[in-house]
Amino acid sequence: INFSKVNFMERKIKITESKDFTIGVVQDVTDEMIEKLQIRRERDIDPLTRLLNRRAFESYMNQLLIKNPIKTSALVMFDLDNLKLINDTFGHKWGDFYIKEAVQRLNGIAKRHQMLLSRRSGDEFTLLLYGFNNKQEIIDCMDKFYAYLNESLLRFPTGEISKISISGGLTWIEKWPMDYETILHRADEALYISKFNNKGSWTQE
Repeated sequence: INFSKVNFMERKIKITESKDFTIGVVQDVTDEMIEKLQIRRERDIDPLTRLLNRRAFESYMNQLLIKNPIKTSALVMFDLDNLKLINDTFGHKWGDFYIKEAVQRLNGIAKRHQMLLSRRSGDEFTLLLYGFNNKQEIIDCMDKFYAYLNESLLRFPTGEISKISISGGLTWIEKWPMDYETILHRADEALYISKFNNKGSWTQE
């Protein structure tokens, strides 16, 4: 979802009719539409990562699952391991760089039309995977992503080269609609298992 580029001319036509004539007034409302898009962007988009924020994610997720057959879908909670330590050691500016590098990798988990990613908080991200044929396809996406993380290394300010460590927790969405907070809680519980048993891995609920 990209609100950054707007290239259109929006017009509003007002028609006035009488017995003898019809008058049409064409009004250019492009600026008004751009302003509305700007307000929407500021409301829905996280400024650092350009991802949906937590409020907008729930709304878009609901729309996607209502419009599309449920097929096989899952909600994933991600947590960047040790972000506080990174901020304390290298400063928040480099910490922000670390977050954006993590987002770049998270954006490649699945095809764009099968995923919706958001930043839930400073180091937490929420991902909807939807429209898959079966659970194994989603499991394969997650396994390939974590294999990629191990290969996609990042150079730290100390010169050390290491992977970005991300823990994940996945829960299956068996039906829709259902209570969003319940699904989120299940994914969070799976994330908790990853964080405390094997950081930098993912667990399915």
